[in-house]
Amino acid sequence: MAGLIATTYGDALFDAAKEKDILREIWDESSQILMILKEHPEFIELLNNPRISREETCEVAGKVFKGRIHDEIMNLLYLMIEKGRQGYFSQVLEYYISCCKEYYHIGVVHITAPMPLSGVQQQRIEADIIRDTKYKKLEVQYTIDPSILGGLVIRIGDRVLDTSVRSKLDRLTSELYKIQISSKEDDSQ
Repeated sequence: MAGLIATTYGDALFDAAKEKDILREIWDESSQILMILKEHPEFIELLNNPRISREETCEVAGKVFKGRIHDEIMNLLYLMIEKGRQGYFSQVLEYYISCCKEYYHIGVVHITAPMPLSGVQQQRIEADIIRDTKYKKLEVQYTIDPSILGGLVIRIGDRVLDTSVRSKLDRLTSELYKIQISSKEDDSQ
């Protein structure tokens, strides 16, 4: 359900911002709002308090944000409060940002390596990713995981390229296990 809510409201915000040619401005504000909400989770708790009416919740949101953020974001928050969806506000902004990144061809990439990669290695990997995808720019997060033994695990969105030695060993073990089961079945006949 949260995904559907984030998609619905996030798409509406994206369309409104695109129509007014303010995608980047709304993106920047959304990023700042998300930072504030992470630093002050009690604000979302306040907005979600069932003892506070929706009208009072809108007043509180207005006092905090009105005149400080674009009307598109403010109106979105008011609408979400009226519909009782304010608890999903952060997810909507995160989804909006991901839509902007797709629109501007910015890929978000998570790369896991068994040891730290040199700057040259990172540049080569990133250049290969840009060459093989539609992205013009990348936001890359590197993680070190010695248990993968060698190779890389590259995650872009819901796609995963796993060239790690660990996954190759796991596949080999699985294949050997299947061979053992097959040979035991053949022996019993």
